[in-house]
Amino acid sequence: METTLKQVEESKKELAEENRSLEMDVTLNVWLVKQFEKDMEVQREEFSKEHQSWETKASSMETEIKEVTQEKEDLARTLQSQATELKDIQAHLHQAEDESNLSWETKVQQLEEEMKEQKEKCSKDLSETHQSWETTVHVMETRLKEAKEERDDLAQTRLSWETKEMKMEDEKTLLEDLCLHMKNKSRGFFARSRATEERDVVLQKMLRKMQEKEMRKKAKGEKEEKEEAGHQ
Repeated sequence: METTLKQVEESKKELAEENRSLEMDVTLNVWLVKQFEKDMEVQREEFSKEHQSWETKASSMETEIKEVTQEKEDLARTLQSQATELKDIQAHLHQAEDESNLSWETKVQQLEEEMKEQKEKCSKDLSETHQSWETTVHVMETRLKEAKEERDDLAQTRLSWETKEMKMEDEKTLLEDLCLHMKNKSRGFFARSRATEERDVVLQKMLRKMQEKEMRKKAKGEKEEKEEAGHQ
């Protein structure tokens, strides 16, 4: 009986120990469960916050993507519009350039024709002026030559007349002397005086002087003619 009681007591103690152990396990499990629940709540809250944050970020990114897409589309439309405008401008520029080139070609051609006409006119004027000057110079040279010839003729004529005049004066004087001499001789042909002989000597000297003077004048005239011909 006692043994049974002891066994019962021991069983009771064991059960109590087991109960305590179970209680402790339960308490620990409860705490672990609560802790797990707390951790789960914290994680849930954090996940919720992160999820909300990701949703916010996703929404923001979607908004940004939409804005970027819109900007891209706007930029594409702007580029397309600018490309069209550029093509129009290039077309206008090409047209203006073609018209300008045509206009400039026309102007250049007109200027070339005007320059050609002016050149021909100037060449013709210069040719006519040159011919006119040549004619004028030729006429002046001819007149100058004629004037020189007239001057030389006048000088020669004057010299000739002066020579003739002097010669005639000398001849006149000589004739007067000869006449006087002949008159004296006719008066006394056989009575030659010393004075008559002296007069004959004087007359001979006078004749020689006249001849020498004439020869010098002739030589001087020939010399002047040669010098003048050399200058011309």
